[in-house]
Amino acid sequence: MKKLLTLFLIFWFMPQAVWAGVEHLSLMYGVFPTDIALAGAVAASPSTAGAAYHNPAALANLDGNILAVSYLFLQPRLRGGPADAQNDFDHANNIITLGLDMPLGQILANTYPIGMGVTLSVDDGFSTIVAFENVEHENGYFLRYGKRSFSFAHGLGVQVVDGLNLGVGYLLGYTARVTIVQDIEILGSTENEQISLLGRLAFFPLAGLQWQADSFHLGLVYRAEMLARVDPVSGDTTPKVAGTPVKAYPTEMKFLDGYTPHQFVAGVELFPHGIWSLDVQAEALLWSRFNRQLYTSNATADDLELKAHDIFLPRIGLRWRPDSTWEVRGGYAYEPSPFDNLGGNNHLALDSDRHRFGLGGGYTRRFSWLKAPLTIDAALLVMPLESREERNADNRLVHVEGLVIGGTAGIVFRY
Repeated sequence: MKKLLTLFLIFWFMPQAVWAGVEHLSLMYGVFPTDIALAGAVAASPSTAGAAYHNPAALANLDGNILAVSYLFLQPRLRGGPADAQNDFDHANNIITLGLDMPLGQILANTYPIGMGVTLSVDDGFSTIVAFENVEHENGYFLRYGKRSFSFAHGLGVQVVDGLNLGVGYLLGYTARVTIVQDIEILGSTENEQISLLGRLAFFPLAGLQWQADSFHLGLVYRAEMLARVDPVSGDTTPKVAGTPVKAYPTEMKFLDGYTPHQFVAGVELFPHGIWSLDVQAEALLWSRFNRQLYTSNATADDLELKAHDIFLPRIGLRWRPDSTWEVRGGYAYEPSPFDNLGGNNHLALDSDRHRFGLGGGYTRRFSWLKAPLTIDAALLVMPLESREERNADNRLVHVEGLVIGGTAGIVFRY
């Protein structure tokens, strides 16, 4: 009871915005070692593990069942905040990803090219499915890095005509509504307390297209805005003196987690040489809509002083296949920060433009105890942040810099 009373005393007068971290795992780092090494440039690639997220249209190309398992360790080395009060941020990510892709055409009479895939990524196990934390950090907080919850994608791909595949699917989120009512006697007792929580899973659509010609592959993907959210927590706290109400204080809080903006992706895969393939990809992320999710009232907007804008991402990936056993991969992507400023009024949102470098490889071998070849993949991910320094709304000089480095390994079973 004391904790609830303290909470409402803190939040009586001002709406608050609260979140644990924006951007879910798949957009932030990647899904499996193959796409991590290629810096995410796989929208036009057929039958890539994690296709349920990257482009569900590729699921129509499956010629057998695929089970993929991977582990990704990431260590941020980030530093930021007011120039006279820099803080270090180094919460590591331990991400386990499972993927299952299967052709469904084999259960139909005419073996029609159709496939289904599921991808699940979990950070730090299921101990943290959704975690919320107060955004008010006087010396700043990196919104897009650190502890995350989970990412889930489910897709279905079908061949429309020879060479043209279409795919649909969804990303999984969570929404809830909380209502709290309290009557508090000034002398210390609480006469009435009502708390209700209504939560449900939310489904956010994604769709893809692939055109596979002899000399190139084309991929288009759309992913809808996604988030885990507790809708504004509405509360009414009524202090009383000797049983007489003094005044009702409305309270409103909003929680966001795992936010991802609308994404429009276009990619092409070229084959300049028989053993080489080149993937070039462009993405538009509509981060400006984040402002609508964040600000529930003018009071919140005035307090946070944080604005986001749409951004454009280029990606490029290169593969080298010297033989049917080995594959070497590398990639690069550049992502400008979506935030116009770094916040203000004791709410510093630390962020900066980031580069993404990937390098990895795969080894495929048929073992006598397996019916189909087994592939072992590994990749290295390096994401340096550009140094950023500016004065925020409070006229405080704020500095941001850092590096995220990690490694991943995985196994792909075919059966």
